[in-house]
Amino acid sequence: MTFGQRDYIFQVLNLADLGGKKYEVQVLLDGVTTTLIKDQETWRLKKDEYNSDPALINAIGKAIGLRYRL
Repeated sequence: MTFGQRDYIFQVLNLADLGGKKYEVQVLLDGVTTTLIKDQETWRLKKDEYNSDPALINAIGKAIGLRYRL
C-alpha cells in the first residue's frame, strides 16, 4: 500500500470479531507485529506499539475492512 509517497507492506495475521461492529486485527507491518482495533468507523492501535501517523493506521484499517468486508 502506498501512503504519503511511501510504500508499506502489511500482512493480516489474525482477525477477531469483538461484537458490536468492533474488530481486532493483528498485522505484520514493515516487519513489526501490531494490533489494530476498529471501533465504529475509526481504526486505532491497541497499544502505541508502532510509531506512526493515525491517518496511516486508519488507511491500513480501511484497506483491511474493504478486503474482509468489516
